[in-house]
Amino acid sequence: MPLPASHTKHLPVIHHPLPNRLSIELPIRQISSDSSSASGSTGTTGTTLWLSAQVLSAYLSSLPAPSGGKSVKVLELGGGTGFTALVLASLGYEVVSTDIEPVLSSVLGPNIDSGKRVLLGNTLPANISPRFLDWTHVDSLFKSHEDAPDDEWLKPKGGWDMLVMTDTFYASHLIEPLWNTLIYLSTPLSSTTTTTSKFPPIYIALESRDPILIARALETGKAKGFELKKVGKRVGKEVERWGWGKDDWEGVQVWKGRYKGC
Repeated sequence: MPLPASHTKHLPVIHHPLPNRLSIELPIRQISSDSSSASGSTGTTGTTLWLSAQVLSAYLSSLPAPSGGKSVKVLELGGGTGFTALVLASLGYEVVSTDIEPVLSSVLGPNIDSGKRVLLGNTLPANISPRFLDWTHVDSLFKSHEDAPDDEWLKPKGGWDMLVMTDTFYASHLIEPLWNTLIYLSTPLSSTTTTTSKFPPIYIALESRDPILIARALETGKAKGFELKKVGKRVGKEVERWGWGKDDWEGVQVWKGRYKGC
């Protein structure tokens, strides 16, 4: 059974089982904030496994997985170590996990490479790729009302089917750019039309280290036109399968959202 991430921050590599296939373990490379890698990279935000990523992965694994050969496209914001993205890929989703440097090169990319080998070696789906994404860049696209040719991948044909993110509310100056990024990703290309029923669900996991910041972030999202509902008992039920008690994941919340328009 996996240990809570708070107990494993010091380890350079964690072998973490898939939530619904405990016999299959993913090697998750970490760089702690007080250590350096062989390449000289030092730990920063997103280079160790998050407790909220474990909890969200357990919950999402309990939902109906893609079936019938249908393509279900997922974009992850702030992918970090890539654990949540790899779990979703193992369930049959087509996943793009994004982050900025140095996280992308130091942990996200390498973990996706090694994780794909494990998934394929166990005859599981592994349609997953890492990409660079800066929310402030997308924020500028949103404010200019433009669809940039170089960023076509941000709005795939048919749109995203799901957006996910863990521990992305950590800096006050990034709250608005993040929500604007989610609006941009949720809405179709300007040349197409859709209804609000087509906007993708957004799953948000967070660890409430700064309740004031978290409250501000959620209120900002609501003010920008997002419907946000906290997921309740089902989350705890899934985590309890790992033998965890309430203290092991105290402070972690999972929210389901969807853009409804301003």
